[in-house]
Order: sequence, then C-alpha cells, then structure tokens
Amino acid sequence: MQSADGRRLDLDLLAERADQAGARIYVDLTQAVGWLPVGAGRFDVTACSAYKWLCSPRGVGFMTVRDDLPDASSAIVRVTTTSDPAEDLRGAGMMTTSRGGGTRLSFHLTNTGDDADRAAAVLRSHRPT
Repeated sequence: MQSADGRRLDLDLLAERADQAGARIYVDLTQAVGWLPVGAGRFDVTACSAYKWLCSPRGVGFMTVRDDLPDASSAIVRVTTTSDPAEDLRGAGMMTTSRGGGTRLSFHLTNTGDDADRAAAVLRSHRPT
C-alpha cells in the first residue's frame, strides 16, 4: 500500500516474480495490516508498525521471518547527502536509491570490504560539510 496515494502492489505477482528470480522478499505491511487481508507466510520477511490500522501506540511493531530461510547477513545503510550520488555510484558498479536527501545502500553476503570502501569514496563528495 503506497501511503501517499493508496496504490496497492500486486503481492501475488511480486511473489511469483521473486520465485522466478530466486530472490527473497521483505514486505513492509504497515499501511495494509489491520484492514487488508495479507498472508504474511508467503513472504520471507514481513514487518509492520502497529500504530496505523492496528491502533497500537507508536513503538509497537511486528515481524515475521520464515523458519526455512538460510542464515544470511545484510546491512542497510542510509547516508544523508547534499546531492544525488546515484550516477557516480553506478559508475563504481553499485545500485542505490536516493530520496528525501539521503542515499540508501544495501550490503549483502556477496559484497566485500572493497565494495564498502568504493561506496564511501564516492559518497564523500556528496556529504554535507
């Protein structure tokens, strides 16, 4: 559920395409859980803040993780930037997302320390002074 305009993602299609690609799925259900029936078990990981439709106080949330997931390590980093470094990062062989004055990077098992060093070098020229 897109909070800005109410659009809904076709979760069945998402699950199908992820299976085809061998990708894992994380779904943030904050905007949907409590009013839209969602079968969380078909996704690898789900999470939601409960202050929306579940009418809970802020700070309460829920998360589901499938039992059969292999152990994995991942780190998501958001860096405040003064300009959009996406093009420079692509040139360094990385894909990122930039929005709201920040850049989001997601490191996985396949990334190395050299990958993090390359990202840091690119980001230095886009950081506030």
